Amino acid sequence: MPDEPDLIAAHAQRLFTARITCTTTDLVTSIWPTVTTRESQRIAEATLALSGERQVGFKLGYTSQAMRRQMNIDVPNFGRLEQRMDCSNEVTVPLIHPRIEPEVALRIGRDIDFVPRSDEEALMVIDAAIPSLEIVDTRYHDYVFTFEDNVADNSSAAGFVLGAPCSPRMIAGDGCGVLLTTPSGEHLAGHSSAAMGGTLAAFRWLCTELQRIGETIAAGSIILTGGLTAAPYLKRGMPISAAFVGMGCVELCW
Repeated sequence: MPDEPDLIAAHAQRLFTARITCTTTDLVTSIWPTVTTRESQRIAEATLALSGERQVGFKLGYTSQAMRRQMNIDVPNFGRLEQRMDCSNEVTVPLIHPRIEPEVALRIGRDIDFVPRSDEEALMVIDAAIPSLEIVDTRYHDYVFTFEDNVADNSSAAGFVLGAPCSPRMIAGDGCGVLLTTPSGEHLAGHSSAAMGGTLAAFRWLCTELQRIGETIAAGSIILTGGLTAAPYLKRGMPISAAFVGMGCVELCW
């Protein structure tokens, strides 16, 4: 078997090619069964390097029971947001079989190289809370993968849409409810507490994970804190929207 750096480079190239050509590919674990979570993270990092895009933040995956149950994933993970993924004005990214998740996004007000010890300390470094929709779009066949595969695939990150910024105090205390209206007219209800008990808890979890691998969060970064309902498929030409109590609405049409 090739050395680890060669394996990481090969899988990164394969996932990058799948993304830009809008085609699915085989699971990393089907080729490299012993891949670890950290090796999967390095594949995602190498894929970002191939894109040449500027990183603008992070996304959390599987922070809610609804998403873990839907995708048969047991624990949360994180991925990286690229500048091209911002679809707030128009969906321009190539997509294969996208799903949509309503999430509370955070805009970070200062560089962070520490883990906030409390929600109050976390609020001091957050510039705004923003209603958002995340587009997730795995590069694997049939939307089926293991945890390590999903980490290597950048937690299925594909795009995001941001609404109007609000005071970060909107997510303190009891948080907020959300209602996602799907293209078929179905309504899916959720609450910000579904993400690891609350948006700020999810943010602090990310800070802990990044500190573990020696990374920081830059001022101005966007943090998507995890889907709050199950993720329905996005359908071409059909709008989907999410209404966040006290924060406003956000909508997209592919």
